Amino acid sequence: MEKKDNLSNSENINIESIGPSTDDLKNRFKAESIPLQTDYSDLIDIADIGRKATGQAFGQTPSQDPTLELDSNDLLIVKIDPDGGLKRSIKGLGIKLTDSDQTKTGLSLTSSGLKVDSGLGIILTEGHGVSIQLTDSNDQTNTGLFLTTDGLRVDPGKGIKLETGHGVSVGEGNGIQVNPDDIAVKPKTNGGISVDTDGVSVKLKPNSGINVDTDGISIRSSNGIITNADGVSVKPKPNSGISANADGVSVLCWEGGGIRVTDSTGIYLKLEGGDTSGSSGTSGLSLSTNGVKVKAGNGINVDTSGVSIKLANSDQTLTGLSLTSSGLQVDDGLGIVLTKDHGISVGAGNGIQVNTNNVAVKAKTNGGIKVDQDGVSVDIQSIASALANLIIPSGTIVPFYSNGSLPNGWVWCDGSNGTPDLNTNRNGHDSGDNINLISGWGDIHTDFWQLGSGKHIAANIYYMRYIMKK
Repeated sequence: MEKKDNLSNSENINIESIGPSTDDLKNRFKAESIPLQTDYSDLIDIADIGRKATGQAFGQTPSQDPTLELDSNDLLIVKIDPDGGLKRSIKGLGIKLTDSDQTKTGLSLTSSGLKVDSGLGIILTEGHGVSIQLTDSNDQTNTGLFLTTDGLRVDPGKGIKLETGHGVSVGEGNGIQVNPDDIAVKPKTNGGISVDTDGVSVKLKPNSGINVDTDGISIRSSNGIITNADGVSVKPKPNSGISANADGVSVLCWEGGGIRVTDSTGIYLKLEGGDTSGSSGTSGLSLSTNGVKVKAGNGINVDTSGVSIKLANSDQTLTGLSLTSSGLQVDDGLGIVLTKDHGISVGAGNGIQVNTNNVAVKAKTNGGIKVDQDGVSVDIQSIASALANLIIPSGTIVPFYSNGSLPNGWVWCDGSNGTPDLNTNRNGHDSGDNINLISGWGDIHTDFWQLGSGKHIAANIYYMRYIMKK
């Protein structure tokens, strides 16, 4: 009985057919047919295809491809590296995150893709990516910091300045002296003010007749002074600095002595920039019925301990600053570090890259992640290319039924780049025409046959180009 293959059911696919079609093989085993030995051989070869696909055929080494394995049902599946950041589900391959109560990755995966989670102090904006978020809002909350395209820095308010080499410092205004470790009131020479460890006080000349106590400044009743219900009567001593006449008693004031006498108020300290009504001016001091004291402006606190910087820290307001016995410093909170050479900086943790002018997500080389001006995304092209290189081995030859350009990672089978000349070989070997055929063999081999042609056989030829995986 002559054996004929039925080629009418062949489909245009990229896998080379082995043996006859299943319909043709069924015809050979139907009733009243006598199968040949080759038919049984073809049947066994077809059945053995599944065993070869899983690497279980005789002479094969199981699991030669490290990216494939068999599951408990002996089905061929993609092998997942437990530490590779991928997971397998009924939907297919996906990215695996390690988020839990104990482990935070800073990333979250949704149907829209992979993104960075914005925690405390971090905000995600379109066009900018990951940025630091300040708590400033409608002038209700001040952080003492502001963020520009150049980076984060302290916002120097009243009394604060930024200096190269010093960082955040107190501005030295009138009446204030800034030292390396603290600030103090600066007494004017011959200004009648004394400053020591106890605080600021009026400097009294010994035996001058002036007394300072908790009630303020008063004249000490002593020789030459009479105090009664009518007032104080002064017996001026010649050349004593006291003047007495019908209008009353007055002190003869030296213009540069720091003492002023008015018609209605009396004797008071002359302060820098003040007027005749007792204004404190710009001296940093103020006068009241209780005496003279340092005038506490914005950011300055005056109490029984002396003069100090006042911070606005509270449960509702954070300044980012703290005041200790060593002086004023910036608080290095979450994600912030203080260094001697750089001042305030953002700490670079895993997956974060701190540049000179900004903070960005750090993408691992060949990690499947892409970072650009639009944000963070999964590099699908590189993952697909890597999977293709793992699944399709180099040297694989397939027909390319298209007039388009060569796919990436493949070469034409034109005899160059170590490929067989399947596309351009037109050598007829003394025959009128030629056909290039592909056949299995024990090694790489090229040969030719010359067949006689006539009217007995018609060969329908579908011309296409062959390509080989690099």
